[in-house]
Amino acid sequence: MKFNYFLVLALPLLLVFTACQTKEEDPSPDVKTLLANRTWRMTAYTAQAANGDAVDLYAALRSCDRDDTWRFADNNYYEKDENVVKCDTLAPAIYETGAWNVLDKTLHLNPSGTSPDKTYTVQEITPTTLRLQNEKITQQAIVTFELTFTSQ
Repeated sequence: MKFNYFLVLALPLLLVFTACQTKEEDPSPDVKTLLANRTWRMTAYTAQAANGDAVDLYAALRSCDRDDTWRFADNNYYEKDENVVKCDTLAPAIYETGAWNVLDKTLHLNPSGTSPDKTYTVQEITPTTLRLQNEKITQQAIVTFELTFTSQ
């Protein structure tokens, strides 16, 4: 019987290299996972025309609008809530509901009723921060709106 030195040397090296391999990190959660089952409150809102300075729209909002929240359920249902400070005490607190979905980094809101669909590009999402952007074309320019939310 012939002794195989190659196997004797190769087997321990193989064990060392496979034992030293690091586990791959879990991929970061996708947009839908981070968005769902959280309540988000707007903390910044800006508008910027092409080649123009950004304008702070959040500062111009009424206090009853600044505390509004958006909630996204994992069953693709969303609602917008007036939260504590209501603009109209006689109106229902939930002022918009509908279906939502995320494709790539685009958030699609399909409000119930007659409101048109809304589309936002997700610029950033973490467990605590959501930053959305959308564009509107006016007669004068293309205006980019950016909304920043904090998880509640």
